[in-house]
Amino acid sequence: MSSKGKPEQIYVWRPDDLTGIELRRGVAVKEPYPRHWHDEYQFCFIQSGGGELFYRGTHHNTPQQSMFVVHPRSEERRVG
Repeated sequence: MSSKGKPEQIYVWRPDDLTGIELRRGVAVKEPYPRHWHDEYQFCFIQSGGGELFYRGTHHNTPQQSMFVVHPRSEERRVG
């Protein structure tokens, strides 16, 4: 749970007519996630807050109001 009391939520949308694409929207996401990968492209928009992503061997800042794409089968993890 975030410091403002909002529960952490991640919404995932996979359009039926666009295979291989995943859209994500997170609310109050604070927890780090272990290394993992997806079979789809992910289009991620950081609406508020921010963080860091470890992607393809490099740490990337993900500030608020930023958008990034994660390619299929690329190892990633969210750093707290």
